[in-house]
Amino acid sequence: MDWQSSPYSRSPTVSGFLEALALFPCPENIATTAESNKCWKSALISLLAHDLHTDGNHFPLDGKGGFHPLTVEHYHTGTSKYGKSTQTTKYQNWQARSEHIELILRIILDLCTLLDRLTGGSTVFLHHPGAVPPKSSITPQMLNAHVYANPKVLAEHPELHAVIAQISQLFTSHYATPLAESFATSCYRAGWSSSSTQQAYPQANRMDDSKLPLVPPPITPGSSHFVIPGRPMDTLH
Repeated sequence: MDWQSSPYSRSPTVSGFLEALALFPCPENIATTAESNKCWKSALISLLAHDLHTDGNHFPLDGKGGFHPLTVEHYHTGTSKYGKSTQTTKYQNWQARSEHIELILRIILDLCTLLDRLTGGSTVFLHHPGAVPPKSSITPQMLNAHVYANPKVLAEHPELHAVIAQISQLFTSHYATPLAESFATSCYRAGWSSSSTQQAYPQANRMDDSKLPLVPPPITPGSSHFVIPGRPMDTLH
């Protein structure tokens, strides 16, 4: 019996993760160590996500908005078909979703960092969540790319700052922008409000485009997580 067919397998969403945490609480022999709770949550997420990239289940869509079923389950966290949620409940659901996605993003950044340190190679990872703030226009300069880049590489090769900036801008302009538009269209078809799909990601500080550094400082000192704001189309060559 494989993991996905076992009675212990759970969905890698907020509700599935909480069920897994109840099934597999942090072991007593590590529970007293610093940040053991965070470490154990990271381990459980990795367990729930095991082999998702090879499961062939990339294309199933729900019948209404065209989303993957896990996307629908994620954004329906804590909702009930038996009554409307209060504002307090909506905020708690939003917070739970945001913390869940932030945890997953941290794991990905940790693994990218580990991969580079073990191999001596270099990885570039880019992500945009699909959703945009309510009433925001969907243009490259209104979007941010969440980027992993090796700080050692950037420090030793200043000429590669322009390369990272160009890669990020290409991603934001020609990949994230049309997909954010598609996400908004799917939300409309599904009857989802824009506020219900927000994530509490760190945001880049917006400023005059001419003053934007090619690669801004990481979101926290010593981190390999960069938030690179998009620029108007075709302004970075």
